[in-house]
Amino acid sequence: EKHKLKKMVRLGLIASLIAVYSALSIVGTDAFAMGPSQSVGSPAFMTRLYMSKSEGGPAIAKPQVQTKTSTVTKQAEKVKQKQETKGADPVQRKKKDFEEPPVMKLMLIGDDSYDSTHVVLRLTSLLEEVDEDMALTILEQAQNSGEAMVGKYPQEYAELYKEQLIRSEPIIYADLAED
Repeated sequence: EKHKLKKMVRLGLIASLIAVYSALSIVGTDAFAMGPSQSVGSPAFMTRLYMSKSEGGPAIAKPQVQTKTSTVTKQAEKVKQKQETKGADPVQRKKKDFEEPPVMKLMLIGDDSYDSTHVVLRLTSLLEEVDEDMALTILEQAQNSGEAMVGKYPQEYAELYKEQLIRSEPIIYADLAED
């Protein structure tokens, strides 16, 4: 069956080649384009794409249909309108009272098991305004007095910083206090 299928495909290709050859022999060797519903070999439905040698050589063919373009301009008339209505006073919008978020103190809790380089690196990487000297001072103060204020932040930021300090490996103990 595979042999029969291959033979049928070959016959189909040969038939297609014969149809194309016969179409070219009817219309010559110039380039033509056909629409999707046009059949091969019917020269009445073919459109020439390029000019023949007698018309100037290989160039895009110019359409034989002439088109006319005309532009019509109209002048706009000026229309005057009287505004007799008096506008209402502008609506006074009530200003919404925005409450500032509560400010919280981020506190570093002292612990003897802290590695000072780890705590300093973590504080400086987490908080932009804390440099190495300030982080070392905060750590020393927390070790001496039990806790030290790292900074004052809006509540959401303070909670975020506290969680990030607590989740570090090894753990860094932190707490929040109201301002």
